[in-house]
This record gives sequence, structure tokens and C-alpha cells, in this order.
Amino acid sequence: MEILGAFDTRAGCQALLSLARGFEPTQGALALSYLPVTPRSLGPLLDLMAQEKEGLETPLDPVITAAALARLAPLLADPAAPKGSPMELAFAGRGLDPILRAAGIAGRKTLIARLWALGDSELMAQRGEALLAADSRKRWLLIDLARATLLGGGDWALAKRWSDALLLQVPGILLDQRGSFEAQMMSSRIELLAAIVAVAGGQHSESKQHLARGHQHLVATIAARGDRTRSRVNQIVYGEAMKVRGLLLLADLYGELLVDPTSPSGQELGTALHRARDFHQACLEIDAANARHSISTASNWDAVLLGDMSMVMWLLGARHMSEDSVDRGLAARRTLGRLLATVSGREMPGFAPYDWDDERVTNPLQDPLRSYWMNEQRWSLKRLSERLLSAERGTTEIQRVPFLLDEGSFLAEKNRQGQVRFVNNLVAGPLNWGVVSSLRRPSDMALRLAEELRREGRPSEALALATRYGRDIAEAGNSPSWFLLSQIQQARADSQAGTAYTDMDEPLRAEEALLRGVERAESLIATLKARGIGGGLMAQARGQLAGLLSSLAVNANVKLGQPEKAVAWVEQAHELRGTASSAVLLACYRARAGRLEEALDLLSQVSPEPGMEYNLACTQALLGNRDAALQWLERSLAQGGTTPGELRRDKDWAARDPDLVSLREDSRFLDLVD
Repeated sequence: MEILGAFDTRAGCQALLSLARGFEPTQGALALSYLPVTPRSLGPLLDLMAQEKEGLETPLDPVITAAALARLAPLLADPAAPKGSPMELAFAGRGLDPILRAAGIAGRKTLIARLWALGDSELMAQRGEALLAADSRKRWLLIDLARATLLGGGDWALAKRWSDALLLQVPGILLDQRGSFEAQMMSSRIELLAAIVAVAGGQHSESKQHLARGHQHLVATIAARGDRTRSRVNQIVYGEAMKVRGLLLLADLYGELLVDPTSPSGQELGTALHRARDFHQACLEIDAANARHSISTASNWDAVLLGDMSMVMWLLGARHMSEDSVDRGLAARRTLGRLLATVSGREMPGFAPYDWDDERVTNPLQDPLRSYWMNEQRWSLKRLSERLLSAERGTTEIQRVPFLLDEGSFLAEKNRQGQVRFVNNLVAGPLNWGVVSSLRRPSDMALRLAEELRREGRPSEALALATRYGRDIAEAGNSPSWFLLSQIQQARADSQAGTAYTDMDEPLRAEEALLRGVERAESLIATLKARGIGGGLMAQARGQLAGLLSSLAVNANVKLGQPEKAVAWVEQAHELRGTASSAVLLACYRARAGRLEEALDLLSQVSPEPGMEYNLACTQALLGNRDAALQWLERSLAQGGTTPGELRRDKDWAARDPDLVSLREDSRFLDLVD
């Protein structure tokens, strides 16, 4: 099967499909997993789906059909695919079989993500209409399409078309479900989406109207206080309602900052800080509501700030935006960070707080309402932890534990007892900063902003932000609850600082910062192994180490001119990650070192995916395949979500990249990087 897939021919694809039909379901799904993710698989897969719909003599098992849908979904982003072909995903997504329904929904999301990466508005509109034509339950699909449209090609008119289609459904939603909590929440989400789209188009007054209606829809749900019932369903609904409310409050605050992103002063600063405090209180209420049905002390601002429906995440800028608009967005995020650092500094490292003398604003422990919700959360956690300890092993409904424990083995008796001891410590004394540190994680917002600044060609600002973040997180890391996590975050800060130094043409300082991060990550991995902790925390540490090693390789190759050293670091990174993307990067560096056969062998094992384009261009250039290299470079520079500043930076990097030196005399290359 591996050999048939490696041939990447239509005959090989058809042979794999024939095998899939003859095998039992698990083996059939395995056969389909070897299909190459290239246009040659598209026709045979569509033929298979057509035969399935018409009715085979022996119908395919849902497991095999689901595997076919998973392979088909990314191929539908190819402009050559028939216009109506995405309907296959929509039909499956609304079917009765749970396996096919899940496969259809997952495939739809994969397709939209690919379209987002391509940034082709015309193709997005075409594929979106095909999905909508076959899906009678369009609400989440329309939300996904609007989000992908804004974040991808930045086509505001198309995003507004999706948004307006959703707004037309609100009266029917409220009428059909007769004012149910679910109807109120969906209507509120639709108004939030419309507000975000309006802001993207500069329609700030219209955005405020949508936000006001969004708040109004939630009044009944929040007033019902479903968190106080014994019904887990009602508790979850209430928690979701509080999250939507938090997103609306964030949109209120961030929308105002986008109008005037400069640092406020005087009365304006006071108003902005009170809004920031209201947002913080809403986040604490979300935690308190969730603590009634799920044990987790991994809460933080980022659950809302960086969530799927966050205005902060949606309005990252795109090519249709002017440089002034991008600068305005970056300034607004910096001001937002400072406001949140003022109302609860320990949770927002990296940002300098404003000077403000009202402790009820600047200190959550001195604010009666915020203190109340933190106390609610810790006592709810205690009650749940006692239920966890008394529950029959393996039957508990609670599926989460504190982030400093191994999530993969929490059902072990010792960890269940450790969970209870941990939560008991939270309620053993008065509410203080130690307790707050156990309840709330630090935000990643400063690191996200540093990365955006660096991509926009502003590495010195990114360096300052990452350096302050590393210092703040080191001080906060003295808390036992944050210690292990702080090691990862400090390594991330080192990574951002190192890449900023690389962009500033200071490769020796870059290497120093990156090696410091490597040492930190390796020490953390050793600590986790010694404590028997695996799961998510170990995966984060290994992923961070791989990223640092890759950055060291880029710095060594491009700035220091040390290709052999770069290969060694990339090999270590690939050993940690083992992904298709890391394989392409390793192929590139082996080609750079003259190990061409090894590079070709690696490339033959990889199916191209979004995000690989630039490294594929470099690899093909080093292998002497000029036309292929130029095609991949053109695709890389045509990514839809790239802002003007990021595009200019990418072109400048390509113009100086030693991996592309063989292309520099080609007029097509000069046109691309001009």
C-alpha cells in the first residue's frame, strides 16, 4: 500500500481503492490513508463517493467511507475539483450515522482551513455556496466561513455576505425554539459575529448596535443562574452563556480601542480600566460556573482573548487592509494588554501596567466582586474533588485535572488523592496571591503580539516585549503552581527573543538566546520524566524544544553560514516532531549540505500541506529544480492571510536567503521579490 501511494498515479490510487473495498473496515481505512494528497486522488475518490451514493452491491462500511472523506476534504480546495464536490462533505455531516456525521463535519472544517490558507476569495465563495446548498443547518457553517474569509483573503464584502445571511435567521431561531437558552445564545453569537465583521469594515456604530443586541439576548439565560442547579446540562449552558458574555465585553472594549488605539489618560483611562475590570470579572465568573461541573485550574484570560469568537483574534489584518489599519490593530492590542495588566498584573506578563491609585481596580483581592467569584471557584473545586475521590474508579464524569499534573493518568488512585490534596490547599486559608496563582494561568498575549510585531518587520519592539515577558514570568514562576509551566513560557520568550535578534542581523546574540531556551526546555523535559509526568505538558515541552532547534538551524544557515551545524539541529528537531513539515525542513537542510539523495528520499515521503511552501521552494532550488522552486515560492508569497508588512518582510528574506541563490538571476524571481 505504501508503494502504491508513493507512485502518485491514478492507477495506484484506483488500486488502493480496490483494496479498500475488499478489506475489512479497519484495513480498508488504512489502505485509503496511503492515498497521496494530490489531484490524482481526487477523481478516484469522487468516483467512489458517487458509487456509494448510487448504491453498491456491497455498501461500504461507514469506517471506510469516513476515511475516504478525510482524504477527500483537503483535495476539494483544488480549483480543479468540480464545483459541487464539497456537497459530499455536507451530505455526510448531516447524516444519521455518527461516524459519517463526524467525518463530514471534520472534513468540512479541513476544507475551510485549506481555503483560509489559500486566501482565494472567489474559490472560498464557490466552495462555501456548494456546502451551504447541501446543508440545511447552516449556522455554524456560516460562522466558520465568515471567520475563514476575514482571516484568509480578507474579503470583507464576502464575510459580510455570510454575516448578513446569519442575521436573517435570528428571528426564526428565536421563534422556532421559543426563547430557549440555546436559541438566545446562538442569536447572541450571531450578533457578535456581525459586530466583528462590521468593525473589520470600519462600521463602528453598527458594531455597537450588534453588541447591544448580543447582550440583550443573554439577559434571560444569565438571570436564570443555571450554575446553581444540580443539572450538569444547565450548568454547562450557563457557563457557555457567561463565555459569550465575556466575548461581548471584550468586543466592547477592543472595538473602542481600534477607534483610538493610543494610550488613554485621565477620565478616558478610568473608563477603559473599569471596562477591563468588568471583563476580568466576567472571566472569573466563567471559571466559577465551570468549576461546578469540571475540575480545572488551567483557566486564564486566553480562553476568551484567543478563542474562536474573539474580536482580538479575528482582526489580525489582511492584505486588503492598509498599513495604517495594521498598525492601528497592533497598537490596540498593546493598549489592551496594558489595561489588563493594570487590573490583574500577574495574569498578564509582558505589559507595563498604567499608574492607577484605586486598588479595587488594580488588585482583584481588594475588589469584593472579583474576590467573591474566585472564592466561589475554589469551593466548587473542593466539592467536586471530594466527589472525584469517592467516585467509582473509571466512572467519574470529571475529565480534567490541574495543568501541573499528568492528564493522561489522573484516574490512578494516587493522582486522584493528589487532586483532592491540591484543592484542599486552595481552601485551607484566606484568598491570597498564592491561591490566585493556583486558579489562574498567565496569559500568552504578549508572546503572540511579539510574534506579530516581528512578522511585520518590527523586531526591536518584539524583542522588548519578549524580554519583559520572560522577566515577568520568571518572577511569577516562584509560585509552586506556575513553576513547571513558567519554564515552558520562559523558553518561548527565549525563542521570540532569539528570532528577533536573527531578524536584527545579530546572529551571535540570537544563538545565545535560543541556546538558553534549549537548555531550559531540556531541563524541563528531564524534570517531567523524573516525576513521571507525560501528557500535554510533556508534549508542550518537546514541541517548544523542537521549535528552538529549528530557529537555531535557520540562524546558523542564513546568518552564520554554518550549514552542517544547521543540519544537526534540524535532525534533532525532526526526531522530536516527526511531522511532514519537519521532514521538508530536514530535506531542505540536507540538500543545503550536499546530501541530495537523502533530501530526495525525504521529499518522496511527504504530501505537501499548507505552510510548507517556502521550505519546498528552498529545497527544490537547492536540488536544481528551478521551475518547481519558483512555483512554490510564488505560492508561499501568495498566502491570503499575509499583511502588507509581513509580505514585505517575506520578500526581503527570500531575496537574501542563500538557499535561493540559484534563482537570483531569473527575472521571474526578481519579479516575485520586488
